[in-house]
Amino acid sequence: MVFRTQPYMEWLGKNNIERFFGSIQIVHGGWSDPIDEYIKEPSEDYFSKIVGKIFMSGHTHIQVLKQYGDKTYCNK
Repeated sequence: MVFRTQPYMEWLGKNNIERFFGSIQIVHGGWSDPIDEYIKEPSEDYFSKIVGKIFMSGHTHIQVLKQYGDKTYCNK
């Protein structure tokens, strides 16, 4: 089986690095660096600097669901 990465890389390059669905913001990494940031220990201070209510990411693959006042962070 030959795995050709070029078509996949082209497809990924056409996608937004951030997605917004109403009040939900989704990135792969984090909000300082949507692709490569690792949010290993999310904090209220980190999310207090970002406008929004619901934040989702997944770069670490560590499942987390945290509430910071009126803000919610989920990592899947």
